[in-house]
Amino acid sequence: MHKRTVMDLDEWPYPKQPLVPLAETVHERMSVEIFRGCTRGCRFCQAGMITRPVRERSITGIGEMVEAGLKASGYEEVGLLSLSSADHSEIGDIAKGLADRYEGTQTSLSLPSTRVDAFNIDLAQELSRNGRRPGLTFAPEGGSERLRKVINKMVSKDDLVNTVTTAYGAGWRQVKLYFMVGLPTETDEDVLEIAEMAREVIRAGRLITGTRDIRCTVSIGGSCRRPTRRSSGPGSSTPRRPTGG
Repeated sequence: MHKRTVMDLDEWPYPKQPLVPLAETVHERMSVEIFRGCTRGCRFCQAGMITRPVRERSITGIGEMVEAGLKASGYEEVGLLSLSSADHSEIGDIAKGLADRYEGTQTSLSLPSTRVDAFNIDLAQELSRNGRRPGLTFAPEGGSERLRKVINKMVSKDDLVNTVTTAYGAGWRQVKLYFMVGLPTETDEDVLEIAEMAREVIRAGRLITGTRDIRCTVSIGGSCRRPTRRSSGPGSSTPRRPTGG
């Protein structure tokens, strides 16, 4: 079997007339893929490996896809999707151009979960220019810095807190954090660090805003590794690190 790679995404026939369901769905939006691939190399991410190399759509191509999709579907939200959308080399110009075009309408823009080191407040302001200010989503993935180094997710606790503090200070009140459990070499201490990080985010948000109206949602997904237990003596057992499943 041979891999086939489309190098010019603007020439690929992206579905500009999506099927619109009759029933309400979780994500009622026009989804636009702005690039493929990822340069980050997180060790848990299969998609980042199999979709290499990085290939970006042009600003013109993205604008045409958005315009055609909104006209055909009637959606009022556009999701600028990829494995790490804020890493597009022209993401600032893309967001500003679309915000300019749809300013004064009901059309809003959104990004999927954003890397802490790729987020900037100017981009967030463009995405919320029409008055809607949805929550921001970040994906530290591992609870402790040690575990994040294991999976090559090089985000420190200070980086996350500083980024979220900037967002809270600019008017955001809702932040969602994505984590995984069951990662290789994980310990109970690594898992407990998830709760501590969420508490620190809330403390920082309340400090910078002077209000308790700060929300932080934690979403935890399990990896494919299954925890096992081994006996350490008659009638007793001790936890063992997860093993491959």
